[in-house]
Amino acid sequence: MRSIFLRLVRYLISKIEEIEYRHLDTIPADDLSDKIQDSYLFPETQLLIETDTGWEPLSALHKTRPYKHWKVKLSNGYLTECADHHLFYTEDYKQIRVSDLYAGDKIWTDQGLVEIESCYPTEHVAEMFDTTVMSVNHRYYGDGILSSNTVLCVEFTTKMTIKLQDGSIKTTCIGDFFYSELSKKRKLRFIEKIKWSMWKIYSKI
Repeated sequence: MRSIFLRLVRYLISKIEEIEYRHLDTIPADDLSDKIQDSYLFPETQLLIETDTGWEPLSALHKTRPYKHWKVKLSNGYLTECADHHLFYTEDYKQIRVSDLYAGDKIWTDQGLVEIESCYPTEHVAEMFDTTVMSVNHRYYGDGILSSNTVLCVEFTTKMTIKLQDGSIKTTCIGDFFYSELSKKRKLRFIEKIKWSMWKIYSKI
């Protein structure tokens, strides 16, 4: 019953986004020139994000056009969903697209190098989210997995760990945090409020 409800929520979100992003239908999915659809910028010292080099400034969160989701499961139980051009890091810290990964490959996580158990495309297509990290390496942990920023896209429910100005540490869904911060900047459109509510329901089931 739970899986049926989750699929229904995803289906409804995809239908909403078909309407919202219909102006992008003629643009190829591998064309990244129109990837970012909205952004929220943070003051330079306001927010820090957990990376492999410690806490680094998070300068922006971005909402992207819809992309096909890939699901990646690691041998330590980590699970994430991302777009096919999402970049992870192999043993020698070389970037690799998720679509070029196979079971048995190893990528960096907050627990060190971990083997991939499975990696495959799903039927889901939905908007995704991106970060801009102000560091030399431009890397951060999403769902505990080391990723590159601004070229990648991750799902609404991807977890990131941030440090607030008061020093408190918070783990949050990247999509939920984006809409929460964006709502402080401008009034959300009705369709955005509906999607935000649906994703929050999905992430709590």
